[in-house]
Amino acid sequence: MIVHIGYHKTGTTYLQRNLFPRLKGIQFYDYDTCRKLLTSIHQSTSLEYEPEHISVKLDKSKKALYSLEALTGTMGLGTYNLEIAHRLKNLGFAKIIITIRRQDLMLEAIYRQYVQQGGVLKSKAFLKNYNFFSWSYLDYYPLVKRYCGLFGQENVLVLAQEELLENSSVTESRIQEFCKAEGYEALENPTNLNRSLSSLSIGQLRIINHFTFNNYRPSHLLWKGISSQNFRQLYQKVLDPYLWRHLSKKHIFSSSTRQKAVELNKENNRLLDNYTASDLKTYGYF
Repeated sequence: MIVHIGYHKTGTTYLQRNLFPRLKGIQFYDYDTCRKLLTSIHQSTSLEYEPEHISVKLDKSKKALYSLEALTGTMGLGTYNLEIAHRLKNLGFAKIIITIRRQDLMLEAIYRQYVQQGGVLKSKAFLKNYNFFSWSYLDYYPLVKRYCGLFGQENVLVLAQEELLENSSVTESRIQEFCKAEGYEALENPTNLNRSLSSLSIGQLRIINHFTFNNYRPSHLLWKGISSQNFRQLYQKVLDPYLWRHLSKKHIFSSSTRQKAVELNKENNRLLDNYTASDLKTYGYF
């Protein structure tokens, strides 16, 4: 069995909708199936975890492919939970796909997602709140090294999202070879990479989140039927593409904060480069 474990915000939706399902000779299980089947692997405590309930439902074929980005842990926090790797190994998974993103870009993506899910903290306060973010989350090397040690480096494929954006055919070839697929089926209705809201829209949505029903505030000042998700869709479909995106600055965090995200991880990124298929130096990781 093969499993793609994330990270979050690395083109996972694109892979799950446009690439994995097209692999010839590979049985890919869609996101909803993976979420229902594999969520307890990363959510359950040691006392709650019941692997036998998962094992009986798994397709144990070498050609079975699963994908659930939450298997790297909670977005912004979760890579400390290395027990996930052992749970996957014990269930019979033999090959691991890990997708990463340069740390300054990942930092912005994490904060944008936090606000889009209902968060209300300003960007500086978010970085200081250990309930939502840890700088260690941006250090991919310990997690990748652990998976390579547990599964064997030849059985772990690490890909940079930047390569997917620049030359998707290279990423497709790497995944095809790793999964031992026979090629790709034709793509009939392609799905574009998810585009986050602009910085201006994120700032406005953060304020709106104080009043609406959402993941972080299951209470509300307005009617419960008016949720943060409703406003997010309004921004995504109308306000952002036709108005705010043209007026917004590109980044949320300052250049010094974005540089810090890269500098803190530069040395481990050099080490990580020995484990990745993508050339990290080309994409500014170090």
